[in-house]
Amino acid sequence: MEDQTVEMFHENCTDVFPDHYSKPSATSEAVKTLETIASRVDSDVSDKDCTPDIATKPVDGDSDLIGESSTSNGTEGSPCQRFLPVLQKITDLTTKIQDLKKEHTVLSDQVKLTTNSFPDPSVLNTIQLLSMEHELLKKKYLDESSERKRLYNEVIELKGNIRVFCRCRPLNQTEISSGSGSVVEFESSLDNELQVICSDSSKKQFKFDHVFRPEDNQGS
Repeated sequence: MEDQTVEMFHENCTDVFPDHYSKPSATSEAVKTLETIASRVDSDVSDKDCTPDIATKPVDGDSDLIGESSTSNGTEGSPCQRFLPVLQKITDLTTKIQDLKKEHTVLSDQVKLTTNSFPDPSVLNTIQLLSMEHELLKKKYLDESSERKRLYNEVIELKGNIRVFCRCRPLNQTEISSGSGSVVEFESSLDNELQVICSDSSKKQFKFDHVFRPEDNQGS
């Protein structure tokens, strides 16, 4: 087997390097032939997409660069990891905004209910007008009362300061049995005035310094 290989190699060498030992000029032709064979081999390799071992195996320098890049990526972190805190803040703020919107809705509903509970503006205006009118009438009444007292005191002074009292006698048994009734009426709020009922059902008002009613005793 080895003899056959040697013979074939010898024949090829003889073909490639004809008269190599006899003619020195044949060396350049042999070099050209080798270059042609090498170019053919390269073209065959490129056509078959054959990748040499040097392309599949990284160079030592490249492996070092890859290790350094992976190490730097491990220390700095991916972009997603860098943006995680920002995304978390955005989520928290969104939740707070939703809570504030809900609170605003609740407060708006309360304001509407409170506003609707108020009476109509026309009712408020009427109440204010009546209150003002009441205060005005009250003031007029106080003024008239003070004026009446002043005039009454003046009349008393003109009469010589004479005080007049009135005592109404209660009905006796005979008058009660005969069906007679009292002809005098008293004002519950006034102790110095009385009204006498006339035969025609009209009333006459009398005023004294003090009026004693039928039920009053000697102590009063």
